[in-house]
Amino acid sequence: MSELSRSASVPLFQRLCARDGEMGDAADFDAAGLQTSIANELASLLNTRSRLTMGEFLECQGTVLDFGIPDFSSLSCKSSDDLASVSQAVQHAIALFEPRLSHTQVVAIHDDSSNHRGQAKLQISGAVRLGMTLRRVDFDIPVSLSDGVSEAV
Repeated sequence: MSELSRSASVPLFQRLCARDGEMGDAADFDAAGLQTSIANELASLLNTRSRLTMGEFLECQGTVLDFGIPDFSSLSCKSSDDLASVSQAVQHAIALFEPRLSHTQVVAIHDDSSNHRGQAKLQISGAVRLGMTLRRVDFDIPVSLSDGVSEAV
């Protein structure tokens, strides 16, 4: 009788790019390895700018050329509409480019606790399949937006 797996497979590209001694040599991740892998992929996704405008991006089906998110540096962290736009774009990007994460919710909030002006925080939650079970994962990721204040030069 076969045993249920309590792991998830390591993506091929991650195995190919692994350096000696990294997780890439393993065929499977445990829960912590899977969450770390997804966090790294989210960081890559959020640090890559798509060539598309926000409107074009939200309508696209996501090709390799569209990887990333639209430039939102001109949006204000103090505007609830701008924060909602960022949330929507990030959620769409995750749906297109991170298939291991399902039931995703993204909320962008102004980060009052940050010492940096224009700092917002993305709260990303979802579920990942680990063997035969779904496991909840949460990520808090800081992002930089405009603070809505223009300074005179």
